[in-house]
This record gives sequence, structure tokens and C-alpha cells, in this order.
Amino acid sequence: MRLLSAGGVLLLVAVALGALGVAGYRGGPAIAAAALATTGATAAVVARRRRGDGHRLAWAVAFAVAGVVLAGALVDRAPASKARLAQRMDRLVLPFFVQTAEVRTGHSWCRPSCPAVTRTYRSPDTADRATLLVVATALYHEGAITDVRTLQQIGNQPGFQIRDRHLSVTVTVDSRRAGSRTVKVRYASRQ
Repeated sequence: MRLLSAGGVLLLVAVALGALGVAGYRGGPAIAAAALATTGATAAVVARRRRGDGHRLAWAVAFAVAGVVLAGALVDRAPASKARLAQRMDRLVLPFFVQTAEVRTGHSWCRPSCPAVTRTYRSPDTADRATLLVVATALYHEGAITDVRTLQQIGNQPGFQIRDRHLSVTVTVDSRRAGSRTVKVRYASRQ
């Protein structure tokens, strides 16, 4: 019965860390793993302290391993942070594009808004659709766009014009799919 309450304490801490979005922070996976492993081991030792049997260490290790497994589940479900989205955009291969501005907004809790990174690039002097397709293809290769049909839709946007050769790309976490790593991509030109 006491081990069951120790498991409840471990789950309670995991739910709290998940609600706070700790696993999505920079260094969050290590923080979540350390916190849950320590909580699990401590709860198991406290639950078995009055029994006096020699299996306390085994239960402590078992609960610590369970804490690390729960931390892995939290990391898998954590939304991307602003730093993670920016890191993803840093890996984009955009030849002859020059980044002119960057704005980071939102929070990993998605309250009041989900994390978003908007970067403005000065694009090369090419056709507007070609510029969009270069950016979309780079996002596709980075994994921000996962559906090939999206690339086809981007190429078929009628009347889209890039003013002053500046193109803004916004990558944000999809708030409708909580716990997913799905991102939304939005394009805009400077007016």
C-alpha cells in the first residue's frame, strides 16, 4: 500500500512538471529526469523505511528508473520552446538570403500564446514564387513542413508579391495539437 502511494507521488510530480512544460525548456530533459528519478527513489525509500526489509535499495532503483522513463515521456510530449524553434531555423539552408530581423514571442505553456519565431530575410532578386519555394523546401528538409502537398500549395499561391525583397517566415507550435511537435509556418511580405 505504501509503495502505491509512492507511485502516486511520482505521478503527481510528473503531472506538475508536464503542466509547467519543464521538459521543453533548454536543459529541461535533464531537469525532468533528475527531479523524477530523485522523487521516485526518495518516495520508495520513505515508503519502505518502517518495514526493515533488505529490499529498499532495489525499490529505490526501480522507482528511479520509472522516474527516468516518465521524464522521457514528458520530453516526447513537450512543445518546442522559442530557443528550439530558433535553433531549427538556424539550420535552414537559404543561399543568398540575408536575415534582417528576428522576433521571438510566446511561452512553452502556450499561455497567452505558443512559442513563435519570426525571421525576416532579404531575398535574392528572383521570382516571388521561386523565393517562396526555396524557403518552403528548406523548411521541408528541416522537418518544419512535413507534407509534400504543402509545398505544392505554396507554389500555387496566386498574387503573392514580395515587397522590397523582404520575406517574413513565422514558425510556431500548433496550439490545437497540445503535446505535439507540429509547427505552423506562415509567410508575409513587408508592406
